[in-house]
Amino acid sequence: MTTRILRGALVLVLALALGACSMTRLKTTWTAPGVERIHFRKIVVFVIANDEALRRNAEQALCAQITRVPCVPAFAVVADEARGDIERVARRVDAEGFDGAVVLRYSGERVQQTYVRTAPLWGYYGSGWGGAYGPGYVRQDQMVDIETTVYSVPDRKLLWAGTTESLNPDDVDRTVREIVEAVARAMRKQGLIPPD
Repeated sequence: MTTRILRGALVLVLALALGACSMTRLKTTWTAPGVERIHFRKIVVFVIANDEALRRNAEQALCAQITRVPCVPAFAVVADEARGDIERVARRVDAEGFDGAVVLRYSGERVQQTYVRTAPLWGYYGSGWGGAYGPGYVRQDQMVDIETTVYSVPDRKLLWAGTTESLNPDDVDRTVREIVEAVARAMRKQGLIPPD
């Protein structure tokens, strides 16, 4: 009886731990024809979000992950009232001397349901015949897609784009770090940025 209870508790703890953590994977990528290497001297990062606190935190977290070149969050460059004015934003970014821009944008979400069975395959054998396992449960996970785009500022050209999928992204810093890691891995694999 004790072994069965411990097994059930372990399965439940593992399932809850997996459901609570954020995991990100890269789903799609695109590179502009002719782009073999991406190198910037100064980057500005934009996170497109209506929630100001989320936007600022995510821009700050994104810049914290870009360490090879100077990186500035857009909120430090563009006044809040100017965000909707494309010409004003472009003039400000040009005046500050940025040659690269990274933009993160929400591109969708959905709920994924997973049936979690609490009984192992051979759990009913041996001492398990004396009792029954629970029927299992349905776990609901939030799946959020974020599009990351990389632009050359002087010629306004899109160089690279990718979409990531994050599982239960409840921590902005961790999710942004995972997105940056997934994007950087893909770009290194393509030879677009130097090895770490």
